[in-house]
Amino acid sequence: MHLKTTADRRVAMFMAAAVLILGVAAAPPSPGDRNADVAGQDDTVEPGTVLVQRSAAPLRDQGRAPEWEAVPVRPSETPEEAVERLSLTPGIDAASLNYSYELFTSPPPNDPYFPDQWHLSDVGIPDAWDMGTGDGVTLAIIDGGVSAGGEDLTCHTFRFPYDATTGAASAEPEPNNPRGSHGTHVAGTAVQCTDNGIRAAGTAPGADLLPVKVSDASYDITSEHLAEGILWASDHGADIINLSLGRRCDSEWPQCGAEDQALNDAIDYAASKDIVIVGASGNYSGVYVSYPANHPAIIAVGATTADRVKAGYSNFGSALDLVAPGGGSVAVDGILQESFDYPGGAWDVYAQVGTSFAAPIVAGTAALIRSVNPALSSSTVRSILTSTALDLGAAGWDRLFGAGLVQADAAAAAALVTPPPGDPTIAGGPAAVSTAVAAQIEAITGASSDRIAGANRYATAAALSAAAHDPGVPLAYVTIGTNYPDAISLGSVAALQSAPVLLVNSGIPTETRIELSRLSPGKIVVVGGPAAVSVDVATQLAEYSSEPVERVFGHDRYATSAQVSRSLFAPGAVNEVFLASGQSSWDALASGGAAAASPGPVLLTRSTDLPATVRDEIIRLDPSRIVIVGGTDAVSIDVEQTLVDRGFIVERVAGVDRYDTSARLSRRAFPATPIPMLIATGENYPDGLTATSYIGPRGGSLLLTRTAGLPAVIAAEVARLSSR
Repeated sequence: MHLKTTADRRVAMFMAAAVLILGVAAAPPSPGDRNADVAGQDDTVEPGTVLVQRSAAPLRDQGRAPEWEAVPVRPSETPEEAVERLSLTPGIDAASLNYSYELFTSPPPNDPYFPDQWHLSDVGIPDAWDMGTGDGVTLAIIDGGVSAGGEDLTCHTFRFPYDATTGAASAEPEPNNPRGSHGTHVAGTAVQCTDNGIRAAGTAPGADLLPVKVSDASYDITSEHLAEGILWASDHGADIINLSLGRRCDSEWPQCGAEDQALNDAIDYAASKDIVIVGASGNYSGVYVSYPANHPAIIAVGATTADRVKAGYSNFGSALDLVAPGGGSVAVDGILQESFDYPGGAWDVYAQVGTSFAAPIVAGTAALIRSVNPALSSSTVRSILTSTALDLGAAGWDRLFGAGLVQADAAAAAALVTPPPGDPTIAGGPAAVSTAVAAQIEAITGASSDRIAGANRYATAAALSAAAHDPGVPLAYVTIGTNYPDAISLGSVAALQSAPVLLVNSGIPTETRIELSRLSPGKIVVVGGPAAVSVDVATQLAEYSSEPVERVFGHDRYATSAQVSRSLFAPGAVNEVFLASGQSSWDALASGGAAAASPGPVLLTRSTDLPATVRDEIIRLDPSRIVIVGGTDAVSIDVEQTLVDRGFIVERVAGVDRYDTSARLSRRAFPATPIPMLIATGENYPDGLTATSYIGPRGGSLLLTRTAGLPAVIAAEVARLSSR
């Protein structure tokens, strides 16, 4: 391997910088001999066999498909001659050529280094290109400059390039500026020209590139210039912003980050324009995500190696959203892109490692998502990225990997079927949510509501499952449908695993059986003890899954909510815990969508005292904040004070009634609009029990309504969520 720069010197220089740009570099091996294209044939005749059919008529009479079998072609004849001979043979009704077919997949790009770019295939990017390449999306790279001097960014006209340190209409870095090499590599990772026969490929090659330089002539980056760069990108058409830079944090947000008012104002401004903002978690091996990636409006990305383990340098913690390839060693699994070396300036393909290069893979994937479905809001894009990620480490979200390894192909596929943001869906039939309510919603949004409903609660749960899930799901939850406590805390946990929730009673209703047969889940988890879901029902459920049925439950509804939380969330794995009354369903039911968006669990409490099992689960989780849902009649001041006395930050979300509380939770969880919404009755609980598992993975809000008419607070929230 020929080194084109000194990796150690680069590492030392970057790590010593006051503001860290997150990456190190070295050159890769030469690509060697490769086949750029694999030619295929779509009508080739198999030379060695032909197909024959015997006794077709009796099979057709029985309503069965006639059977064909392959027979060998004689050495002295062609397949066509064999067909002619066999068609005249007694006992054979028909003979046919045996054709060869191929999958209609795109050939791999002809960029010479593409076979060595392990990170692209690791997250399914080539398959995502069949759905979109980023066309029509503008991706801003805010960095140390992006050079147009190479061969492999020439497919892009730089849109509104800008130097935030001088005001010049150029993002070209100064000669010998190491951050210019960094920014160029980051840009290549996101949008390198692809299938042009030159050097390497990029994540979203069809996206437009908006480069912004924020390092000055001394290579320093300040709040002033970084904020100015974000504002410039926001005002010049950016749909995605990538920030592969940051500074060390020794505490969580807002203790680290909130003090930079200028930069936070710029981030908030970008978020208000529905821009997807992606940031690198940092290269300090620290337990806190760096700033500004830890800002709630930014998707924080850590790095993995080619072995899909956390890169040793990658920061982690409660603010981490997901991970992407960043490489572990420049010599083994670096991220290959076209750039130039420092200080010589020679252009070539180089390997770099760092969270700097994980972030633009996610930013590029966001561009793919928005090119597939331009109507998707930033919050929906974020939800799709996390809900389709490949789970690594502990089950569900965890501090090391966040939601998991980004999967571009799954994310693009999800974007294809995600309903337009702001379009409403109703859960339940007209007896639950009347046609008058549907008419009110249509008058507000200008769009007719889809209605997902069955003849009863079991059929509605099955219909919601069928609308959201393809056969072969890894996991399905089953719980009791005749009472709410066991299921009420399940919504966010199911949503975060993109798992359906189905209902049973003393037996398995026909509608549930049919849906389980269709789903054919890998595993079924029963929520609730034998008194709720009997041993006999659990035994019958085992017929529908390939793995043994598992059961999650506690000795009462409070302990069950704690066990549901424990089944997914690791210690320190959540920012927020939602705490609602276990003696009334409505506040807990309304919390599901907000908890899924946070993400965090919904735990149940008695009104006047906190059950020990729930207290212990809160202590185990050690959240940054506890959100009490409901007024003091539902969850008393005494319960709140118990939590405050233990050192927790407590916030209460409460309205004048269940509908006002539902609207307040929605406004808190989904500040950016439009987003999808699901409306369910607030007068009976069963439809809402399974609603969160449908709308949560779509990044949408669950709203409660009266059956006969839409409450004014919900009407206002529907208008806001639909941006109308």
